[in-house]
Amino acid sequence: MPKRTPLKERGCMFAGKLFHSLCVNKRKGNSCTPGVKAVLYLCCWISWSAAAQPCTPIVECPPNPVLPGSNLTFTVNDPCLQGNVTYQLQFGGQIVGTSDIGIFVIDRVGCEDAGMYTIHIYNDVHMLTAVCDVIIEPCGEGEMPEGEDWEGEPQEGEPWEGPCKIWTSGEDFDEGYGFNLEPVEEDGDFCLQLSENTIAWPYIAIANSGRNTVTRAEVNTGNVVGEYLTRPNGMGGNPSRTTVDAYGNAWVGNRDESSNAMGSVTRIGLLVGGTRVDAGGNPDPNGDYVQNPSYCTCEDRDFDGLIKTSQGYPWGNGTSDWTPTSLSWSNAGSADTNGGVSTAEDECITAYVRVAGTKVRFVAVDPFGDVWTGSATDRLFQKINAA
Repeated sequence: MPKRTPLKERGCMFAGKLFHSLCVNKRKGNSCTPGVKAVLYLCCWISWSAAAQPCTPIVECPPNPVLPGSNLTFTVNDPCLQGNVTYQLQFGGQIVGTSDIGIFVIDRVGCEDAGMYTIHIYNDVHMLTAVCDVIIEPCGEGEMPEGEDWEGEPQEGEPWEGPCKIWTSGEDFDEGYGFNLEPVEEDGDFCLQLSENTIAWPYIAIANSGRNTVTRAEVNTGNVVGEYLTRPNGMGGNPSRTTVDAYGNAWVGNRDESSNAMGSVTRIGLLVGGTRVDAGGNPDPNGDYVQNPSYCTCEDRDFDGLIKTSQGYPWGNGTSDWTPTSLSWSNAGSADTNGGVSTAEDECITAYVRVAGTKVRFVAVDPFGDVWTGSATDRLFQKINAA
């Protein structure tokens, strides 16, 4: 295959040929007028400028709809960048994989794998982004697709409920957590309605740049609820900008993260109420675990029925009453370097996301609950599907 001439060189070659045609071959001498020279210089400059701008990559997304149990394949047919190109696939705010050839395959997907996938394509100069919206159907009550299996191996024709549950009564909703909502059931009719007395989350999230942590405190008492690391061990911290979503989760950007030409943000879940216990579930005011909280967006990652999380401490004089209570985040084997919280001891640290642009200095939540991040150095923004 013949070598492609870069756009900049092609543009200037064209300008040179035009120069030769207009000036050298002119019948009236071999000189070129200043006006023609200016046009030629401008032509070459425009060609160089066009080459310096990012273009649009060509990506082949999985064809919708996708059956549960099938594989997802993402292929970058034309990265639109030259040099050493790296490809990264993200879903749900976490890195799914990194590739040098631009092909990603996800085996045997379920209904929970539906949503927006983002492919980052970058070299030493530019980062481009492409998105694929994946629809997985059927995902409700119905017939099991022939030849597929789900949660065991149902016989052909067996009703298939998928991984979801339909809530239809007040008792169903009492099984979960609610905030400013209350179930109402009258004469067999059921609905959810806003509570008569709605309240704001009585907490504030404060970035501790020097400690690489975020402190959550009660605004009415000043008491600290907990302190949480914002980055895995070995990664850039120095947290600064914070925001809180409608569920009470705190998001924070890490100003010092710039490895692999990317930044990072961290999500801290909210836990309200409950009883402090030890690892066996025995009441212990100094225990590292919480049992039966009244509200919780943290994750029971080890399925022990408890939430392991940082302890708080009461407000004293506001200057010398700090108590180090954040739990470790080992990042053993670099497991969380590219995103994820698998090695975070604190189960209220629920997401660590590598984002476009280095040294995050902007974090915001839009009306749909999605999170926007912005870089201090690259002028790049990214939207994270908070779901």
